[in-house]
Amino acid sequence: MAILRIFAGFLAFITLVKYCEPNVLDDGRVTGTVSIEATGEPIHGALVLLIDLGKFTTTDSDGQYSLDGLPPGTYELLVEREHLISDRIEVIIVGNETVERSISLSLSPIHEKVMVTTSTRGGSTASEQFNAITTLDSFELAKDMWGTLGEALQNEAGVAKRSFGPGSSRPIIRGFDGDRILIMNDGMRTGDLSSQSADHGSSVNPANLKRIEIIRGPATLLYGSNAVGGIVNTISAQNSFHQTQPQGIQGQTVIDGGTANSQLGGNANFHYGNGNWMAWGGGGSRRTADYITPEGTIENSKTNLLNGNIGSGFYGERASFSFSYGIQDGRFGIPEAGELHGKHGHEDEHEDEHEDEDEADEIHEEIFLANDFSRKNIRLELGLQDFNNSFLDSARVILQRIDWNMSEIEIENGVEHIGTRFKNDIYLLRTEVKQKEVSGLTGRFGIWYKNRDYDVTGSEALSPRTKQESLAAFAYEELKLGAATTILFGGRVELNNYDPSMRTEITDHEDEHEEHNEIKPTQTIPRSFTGFSGSIGLRYDLNRSSSFVSNWTSSHRAPALEELYNFGPHIGNLAFEIGDSSLKHERINGVDIGLRGRSDWLQGDINFYFYNIDNSIFWLYQNDLEDNLRLAEISQGDARYIGFDAQGSARVTESMWFKTSLGLVNAKLIQLDENLPRIPPFHGRFELEMLFDFLTITPELVWSTAQDRIFSIGESRTDGYAVFNIKAQYILGKTHQAHILGVNAYNLTNVLYRMHTNFIKDFAPEIGRGIKFTYTLRFF
Repeated sequence: MAILRIFAGFLAFITLVKYCEPNVLDDGRVTGTVSIEATGEPIHGALVLLIDLGKFTTTDSDGQYSLDGLPPGTYELLVEREHLISDRIEVIIVGNETVERSISLSLSPIHEKVMVTTSTRGGSTASEQFNAITTLDSFELAKDMWGTLGEALQNEAGVAKRSFGPGSSRPIIRGFDGDRILIMNDGMRTGDLSSQSADHGSSVNPANLKRIEIIRGPATLLYGSNAVGGIVNTISAQNSFHQTQPQGIQGQTVIDGGTANSQLGGNANFHYGNGNWMAWGGGGSRRTADYITPEGTIENSKTNLLNGNIGSGFYGERASFSFSYGIQDGRFGIPEAGELHGKHGHEDEHEDEHEDEDEADEIHEEIFLANDFSRKNIRLELGLQDFNNSFLDSARVILQRIDWNMSEIEIENGVEHIGTRFKNDIYLLRTEVKQKEVSGLTGRFGIWYKNRDYDVTGSEALSPRTKQESLAAFAYEELKLGAATTILFGGRVELNNYDPSMRTEITDHEDEHEEHNEIKPTQTIPRSFTGFSGSIGLRYDLNRSSSFVSNWTSSHRAPALEELYNFGPHIGNLAFEIGDSSLKHERINGVDIGLRGRSDWLQGDINFYFYNIDNSIFWLYQNDLEDNLRLAEISQGDARYIGFDAQGSARVTESMWFKTSLGLVNAKLIQLDENLPRIPPFHGRFELEMLFDFLTITPELVWSTAQDRIFSIGESRTDGYAVFNIKAQYILGKTHQAHILGVNAYNLTNVLYRMHTNFIKDFAPEIGRGIKFTYTLRFF
C-alpha cells in the first residue's frame, strides 16, 4: 500500500503544479540537413545535440532535423552517428527566428561523449559535467565485444574487474566494490546479487546496449546513497530510441565470435515508430567454453546467456506511457569452487583423520559448481511534459518489478543437484521531475522507493529471509553565476528498514557451531537506518573549451543485508563469514578535484579524489580456519581512499591519435594501519588509433604494476604485467545503414598474467592469446 500512496501523491502534485503559472514561450528554431562528408549522402538517425540547453533530436529519413522552442542566445551544436561526427558549430538565435545549419560528418577516432544519466538539462557532453564521466557507445563496445560488464569496462579510467571466473565479473571503481557500486539498466537497478558475492555476476549483455555511462562524483546521489564509489548505467538501444521518438523501423544486429574461449554470440533488436505509437523488441544469445591460458585450460569456466525483451508505448506532445517485459537466463561455471567445496564437504562428512588422501583427491576432482540464474523484469513508465508554467519541464514515473532467481548447482560424478537457491523479489518506484532553467537555476528532484523480499535456502543459506524497505527523496541542482561559474548542490534523505523476523528455523551452520560452543552467529534483529547525503560543487570555465571542477560529497550508507546477517562458509568470498547485526551506518566524506579540456589536438580529463570513511564496514580476515575457509568477521573502523583517474587523447598527425586511460588508488584502514584487500594496483591503457579512410587500426598496450600493498592475512602479492593487443575496425556509413566490422587480436605475446582483484588469481590466470571477430549492422 505504501507504494500506491507514494504514486498517488506524486500524480496529485503534478496535477497541482501543471496549471499554476502560464508558460513562457520560446520560438527560436534551428533546422538543417546532415550528410556524410565523403559522399554527400544525407544521413538518417544522427543525433543532433544543442549542448547549452541539453535539447536533442535525430535526423529523419532525408537527413533533416529541427530543434524548436529555443530562447535567444548563443549556443553550440554537436552532431554524431557512430564515429561519424562534426565539430562544434556555433548557432546564434535572435528573437523568434529560424536559423539553418547544414552539417557534414566525417569519421574520427576521437569524439565528444554524449551522456544523459546525470545531466540536468536532458543531454550534454562529458566535458560539461561536474562528475567524472566515462562513456562507451555502440561503436566502442563492438570494437572489443566481451560477454560481461566487468570485462567490457576493465580497462577504462579508474575501473578494474572483480571476478571469480569470467561469468561473475563486475566493475570495481576507484577501489570500491560490492554495495558501494551501483549497476543500473536504463536508469533503474538491475536487482541481481552481484554486489553480494564474488561468485555472483551481472546479467547485463553488452551486445544489447547502445551506450554505457560510468559516473563518479556527486550525481550518484540521484540514484542511491550506496553508490558512493560510482554508478554504471547500461543504456539499451530501445531506451535511446524512446528519447528521440524516431519514425519507421530502426535497429541493429550484432554477431561475434572468438578463439581462446570459443565465444559465439548474436543479438538483434528493433524499434518501430508510427505516429505517436512505438513498439520494440529484441533478444540474443551468447556462449563461451572453458577459456585457455598460457598454463592451460581453466576448467569449469564456461558461460551461457540468453536475453529477450518486448514493449510498446505511446509518446504524445504532453503525455506518454510505455510497458515492457524483459528476461535474462544464464549459467556460468565457478572455477576452483568445486575443489574448495569438496574440501569443505569432505570435512563435514568424513571426520576420520585417517581417511585415505588419494580417495579424497579423487572426490575433489569430480565436484564442480555452477550458477544458474534468471531475471524477469516488468517496467511501466509514465511521462508528462510541456507543463503550463515556467518552472517545471517534465516529469517521469517508473514502476518496475524484478524477479531474480539463482541456483548454485553442485555437479558430482556428472549428476547435478541444487545446493543453494537465491530468490530476490524487488518492487521499485522512481518519480523524477526536471526543472526548466530559471535565472540560471535548473535541476532534477524526486522520490524513490524499494520493496525487497530476499530468501535463500540450502547449503549456503548464510542469512535469514529478510524484507527490506527503502524510501528516499533527492534533489540535484545547478546554478549559473555569470558566464564562467556554475555551482552545484544536491541532497538525498534515505530510509532503510531490514526485517529478518520471517525466519522460522535455525540454519545448519548456526546449530552446528552453537552445539560446540564455538563461533556465535549474529542476532537476527530488525534494523532501521535513516541518513542524509549531500554535495556541493564548483565548476569554473577557464575558457570555452576547458574547466576546473571541485566537489565535496558527504554520503550516508546503511549496512548491506549480508553485512548484517551472514553467518557460515561462503566459498564465493573464500571465507567463513560472521556478520554483525549491530553495525552502525557509514559516513563517507569525499573530495574530487578535476580538470577538463578539449581542443583540436588535445582533449581529456584528470580527477584527483580523497574519501574518508567513518565506521567503514569491512571483512576482517583471520589466520584461523573454519570448514577449511579463513574466518572473516564483519568489522568497522575508519578508512581512507586516495587516488586519481585520467583519460585523454592527443593528435599525433591529421589521421593518428594517441589515447590513454589511467587509474591509481591507495586504500587503508587507519586504526589498524592495514591495507584493504583486493585494491587494484596502478594500471592503464595506451592506444595509438590510426585512421585510413573508413578503417581504424589500433595497437594497444594494457598494463599494470605489481601490487605490494596487500592485506596482511590471506592475500598474496601480484606481479605486474603488460598485454599487447591490436584492434582493427571498418565502418561503412550509408544513409539508412551503418556496417561495422571489427577484429581484435588480444594478448598477442601469450603472456601469463593475473589480476589482483580476481578472487582465484592464484589458481586461474587471465585469458591467453586469441582473436575476436565482430560484425554490427545498424539500420535506420
